[in-house]
Amino acid sequence: MTDGQGPREALLAAALDALRNLSVESLLASIGVREIARRDEVPMEVLGEVRGRSIIVGDLVEVALDTARERWRRALERRLGG
Repeated sequence: MTDGQGPREALLAAALDALRNLSVESLLASIGVREIARRDEVPMEVLGEVRGRSIIVGDLVEVALDTARERWRRALERRLGG
């Protein structure tokens, strides 16, 4: 736990680092997302992917992963009342 991170933040950071190395298709396949969506008749579309240090959605969006992670963390804290 560095940079003042608590255990939850450190775990999230480690998980995000691990996910960076997976392709979108291999990630979806590994957790069965497409099969679950198909079974429950829920439409599903991949909007973008994480590559290197950025989240990229086609030619529309490219956000630094650190920026997205911080914004997500703050939004989650607000929603959970923390």
